[in-house]
Amino acid sequence: MEQNKENKKEISKEKIAQVMESMVDIFREEEDDFYKELSKNVKPKEIENYNDFYRQLIRPAEKYWSGFIRTEIGKNKDLDFFLIHSYFIENNFKFWIVNKEGSACSSDKSRTIMKRIYNWFLNEEEIIFDENEEYTFHHPKKVFTNHDEIIAFYNALHHLHYGNPQQYLLIISELVKK
Repeated sequence: MEQNKENKKEISKEKIAQVMESMVDIFREEEDDFYKELSKNVKPKEIENYNDFYRQLIRPAEKYWSGFIRTEIGKNKDLDFFLIHSYFIENNFKFWIVNKEGSACSSDKSRTIMKRIYNWFLNEEEIIFDENEEYTFHHPKKVFTNHDEIIAFYNALHHLHYGNPQQYLLIISELVKK
């Protein structure tokens, strides 16, 4: 009887593994098809260095995304950088939340900040955390607790991304002291 249970578990694990592998294959096929569509004008033989790669692949994709954002979402120039680099931005907020407040609810806190920044850029809704809300676990408690602090850090990340670390270093020196 116990052997049958073990065999069933092994079969289940194998079937799950097969399903997962099939899903990965499907995702890869979708990526390949998407690549082929976007790279119709790319000349791989002309990609000799990182700059050629950027000019032929990255920059055209960024232009597409920026055009989509301005046309379909909103005209605020900060939306481009925010949406295109959202993982970079959120990961930086989350790093400092974990560093100063611990990992508990850190993902909730960083997602909340990102949602509030998005609403600021899209609708000019100031970032305010209402401590009288029923649930506040998703509010940062020690860092990034107000609009000015959040937007200053966002702006510092924006400048850092484009090669100017001065604002970022100033803000980081303050965060380290908290």
